[in-house]
Parts: sequence; C-alpha cells; structure tokens
Amino acid sequence: MLTKNIAELLESGHISQDYKINGWVRAFRSNRFIALNDGSCLANIQVIADANLPNYESDIVKLYPGASVSVSGTLVASEGGGQAVEIHAQSVTV
Repeated sequence: MLTKNIAELLESGHISQDYKINGWVRAFRSNRFIALNDGSCLANIQVIADANLPNYESDIVKLYPGASVSVSGTLVASEGGGQAVEIHAQSVTV
C-alpha cells in the first residue's frame, strides 16, 4: 500500500489502487463521509467510511473537525458531485 499526500492523489492517483493517507478531518457528515485534508493543498479528499468497518461505532461515528486520522483504502471515481475521486476506506485509525 502506497502512502501519498492528498495533492499527489488528486493530481496523479491511479483508480482502483490502494493508498494510505494521513490528515485532519475538515468535515464529517451523514456518519459516513469524511472530508480529509493534510495541508499539501487547499482541496480535501472525500473518504467513505461504511458501517462495516470494525471501529465504526467506537471511533468513526464520534469524529469531529480537527481529529487526526490515518486512512487506508482504495481510490475510486466519485459517484457524487463535487469531486472527481474519493477513497473507499478499508480502515480508519483515529
């Protein structure tokens, strides 16, 4: 698994490849969508944290802006508007 910063992912990340990113929660909505920023650029990357993650109830639903997290997951084309790509999390460590 490659560790990249968000600027690198947004610029040249490869779809369907697994990455690890670290950063701070900018926003957390619908108990699923994490806007993550690491300071490498002004843009955030959206992380999808599904309820099937082992620490979903204990950690993820309690996230707040400013929390520091490490995310491992797969870069995919975004299904929603506002961003071209997003990360589907396989693990989220607070």
